[in-house]
Amino acid sequence: QPSSFPMKTSRSQTRQAALTRRHFLRRATATSLVLAGAGPGLLAQDVPKLKAAVIGHTGRGDYGHGLESIFQNQRNIELVALADPNEAGRAKTAAKIGAPRTYANYRELLAKERPQLVSLAMRQSDQHHEIALAALRAGAHIYSEKPFVSTPAEADELLAEADRRGLKIAVAHTIRMTSPVPRLKQAIATGFLGDIAELRAYGKQDARAGGEDMMVLGSHLFDLMRLFLGDPISCQARVLVKGRDITTADRRIVTDNVGFLAGDQVFAQFAFPNEVNATFTSTGKLRETVAHWGIEIYGSKGAARINCD
Repeated sequence: QPSSFPMKTSRSQTRQAALTRRHFLRRATATSLVLAGAGPGLLAQDVPKLKAAVIGHTGRGDYGHGLESIFQNQRNIELVALADPNEAGRAKTAAKIGAPRTYANYRELLAKERPQLVSLAMRQSDQHHEIALAALRAGAHIYSEKPFVSTPAEADELLAEADRRGLKIAVAHTIRMTSPVPRLKQAIATGFLGDIAELRAYGKQDARAGGEDMMVLGSHLFDLMRLFLGDPISCQARVLVKGRDITTADRRIVTDNVGFLAGDQVFAQFAFPNEVNATFTSTGKLRETVAHWGIEIYGSKGAARINCD
């Protein structure tokens, strides 16, 4: 489905995933037979549906970008429950997505429903680590709103937990699945822009310019960098606030709590394989000249721009 793809998956080869390899092959075979005209009967009979749940918090900035709805109209998924501590928001969202059961406490949902898939849908990421860890320990794969978590240490712990349990975590970096992006990636692979030499990413550079812009929207741009260039080799950066280098005393929490951040200007340089360099810039001074937030890709034969708006 368009809104579901991996940012990072666990690499354990010693532990079985929640879906065994045999189960996966049965599902794949059944799907192939349906596409070949065997009809939906075999699929419905041979493949049990995966139990899915949504966890959100409408009392803290609502849900992120439709993450409450990603399990709807999926042939092999059964939405079993919704958790939301906000009573009014819980009732409204349950009616919207057709959740048969609701819970004020997500831990109660995980204990009673034992879902295999969880959409971690709240916008503010300060609770992501706690809830994701509980969901992994309950045996669920996770699809998470971005930013994933609030600190690198939290990310490391969740990825290690997923790896131990043979589970996967995906983050909602949906721009990579909008139709022009895969087409551009394919065109670049066939030499449309020649040899890629440089990539420039620009934040939205609005009132959130700097650290907030990088954390709230920049993760989309970093995801696109990895999509086109792979993993970076190194990074160096400068972060300023009011014209000076930041210190720990400048850290702050913003309305959409994504953890501590700082700075009103960010400039970062990345080295990628194959002699490719990339930059990320977020400063309010460029708002009028750069216009759209997005990515520019420069090759030996031409250039392309992704306008993320």
